[in-house]
Amino acid sequence: MARSPRATAPRDGAGEGDGEEPIEGLGEPALPKWFALNDKMDGVGFLTVARRLPSLVRHAVRMAWRAGPRGTTATVALSLLGGVFTAFGPLATTGVLEALFAEGPTRHLMPYCLPSTVRE
Repeated sequence: MARSPRATAPRDGAGEGDGEEPIEGLGEPALPKWFALNDKMDGVGFLTVARRLPSLVRHAVRMAWRAGPRGTTATVALSLLGGVFTAFGPLATTGVLEALFAEGPTRHLMPYCLPSTVRE
């Protein structure tokens, strides 16, 4: 349940109402345009958002492209590159662990592994 924002000041008397009183002379502030959708968006569920997500992404990409095609291309390319490097980390770790465990018991090798794990 959303309350409309208003300028308030604390009352002098304790225990009188909710403790807020409008400041005189300020009037009621104008609400932003998006606030009109506040009550409507309260009941939106996951499936509704999931259905609208592709069109929202298309809209955002179109706006970004209009703002600057070169910047949009760089952002998408660098995000994809970051994803590739993020995926490479676990793959490299898996390869090292497979090589480590391929020779059997590794208790005698553990002290040699500690410096590399502490550095990361």
